[in-house]
Amino acid sequence: MKAKLVNCTPDPMETAFYAFRNMHNKVGTTVEPFKDIEQKIKFLTVLSKIPHRTVLEFVKTNWYIEGSRAFQQQLTRTRLAGYSIQSLRIVNVGGFADDKLYHLPPGMDDSAEELFQCSMVQAQENYNALIKMGASVEAARGVLPINIETPITMTINLNSLVHLMELRMCKNAQYEYREIANLMYDEVSAFIDPDFARIFFKAPCQKSGYCTSPVPCDMVPKIYQQMITEDVEDIGILG
Repeated sequence: MKAKLVNCTPDPMETAFYAFRNMHNKVGTTVEPFKDIEQKIKFLTVLSKIPHRTVLEFVKTNWYIEGSRAFQQQLTRTRLAGYSIQSLRIVNVGGFADDKLYHLPPGMDDSAEELFQCSMVQAQENYNALIKMGASVEAARGVLPINIETPITMTINLNSLVHLMELRMCKNAQYEYREIANLMYDEVSAFIDPDFARIFFKAPCQKSGYCTSPVPCDMVPKIYQQMITEDVEDIGILG
């Protein structure tokens, strides 16, 4: 799996700061850049706690992602984004099993893993046989497995990306999507701003202190205890 930030709006944090300050300044006021890193962190912290974060929509990000079609069905549920997915109507993927271009789910024993891989090989053979029999690539794609890996390009603004990451960093999210989300966290941290990633990219329970899922995971007591500890530390009880 891959998640690469291809490019984004130049000076992303300064761009968001500029839009934020313009909402509160008089006409003609010059908006200065951040004075120092402390001002930037304060701005990001305040922005993360208020409901109106539309200033992040001025920052556009473009991504190249490789993942299974099952993952891509999850990804494209995020509406405020643009997508360009490899067309299996046109591209012949007759060697996908040989090239291991499929996602192998974790947690299977040796027998189950062998059966899964054999199924990929069988699907490849059926796909190629159909094409040799005169079926079009578009028709033959119907026998391809949902876990076949293909590239997808995504464009999304930073505000929508925060929402996406919040949903998919949850431990109950699809495992492949969680791995992609972690890769995206690293990309944003390295190429946009590490403080932004640290402050904004958190699972719902890490942000609120309670679980929003109908099926809580084992992180619930840990997050609750962590939140209580942080609150106690804030009022100085623990020295």
